Parts: sequence; structure tokens; C-alpha cells
Amino acid sequence: MNKKRYNKNLKLVGFEAESEARVLVEEKDTDDGGYEVTLKLEYGGEVYFVNGVLSYAAALADLQRSLPEGVMIKSCMSCGYAQQCVFGDERDKVYCSYPGMKPEELISMFDNADYERSAKCAFDCCPNFEFAEERHQNYNDFLPLLKK
Repeated sequence: MNKKRYNKNLKLVGFEAESEARVLVEEKDTDDGGYEVTLKLEYGGEVYFVNGVLSYAAALADLQRSLPEGVMIKSCMSCGYAQQCVFGDERDKVYCSYPGMKPEELISMFDNADYERSAKCAFDCCPNFEFAEERHQNYNDFLPLLKK
């Protein structure tokens, strides 16, 4: 089984202030062709773990639920414009359907030839960020998983 470990910076917003915290990410392939994600975040003198979750959306939703009330993850995965790949899980990648996107841009966003240009890391955050809400029409599991 293949295993990757790496660090990512994650923006957190709490009580009107924004901060950045380092997340240790471990991704491990499973025997059935899938993968599991484990996250370790140190924030506010505490350590938060998410172990063996089957997607990045689920891992970040679990992490969000474990954080203190009022502290929100600010990342591409938790954004209302984030679209997960409609053709299958692209692991830690999402696509941005930012406001004002032209229909042809939205269609080409999922074109395999355009993938590298349009894919964003689930942990990153761009200037178009808005926290995901019910009013956003997107293909992203984060918000439904957060409500579980």
C-alpha cells in the first residue's frame, strides 16, 4: 500500500480574526483501490485528529466539527464555489466555479486536458472564498457531511 505524508497550511477564522495553522496530512491507499485520510491539526494549544476517513471532504468536515465553536475552516473545500470532480474523487482537489464564470469555463473546468490548470487543493483558499451555505448550488460533499 502506498502512503503519503505532507504538511499543509490551513486558514482558520474565529472571533473576527483569521489565523493559519499547519495540518499534517497522511493519505494511505486501501486494498479496495480507495484511500484513507488522517489529519492532525495543532490550534490554540490543542491537537485535533481525524483518523482513517474515506475522503478529503469527510476529513475536513470531521475536523471542522471537532474545532471549538466559532472557529471555521476557510479553505477551497469549505467554499460555496468549490466543485468536486463529477467523474470521480480527485482526492484533495476541487474546482472553483467563482462568481461570474462563463458557461464555457464551467464546462471546460472538468475537461481532463484542463484539469491541472483548474484544480485547486482542498486546503488552499482564494480571494473568491465564501463559506458554503445552502444557497450555493455546487457539487461538493463538505456541507452535507458537516451536518451529519
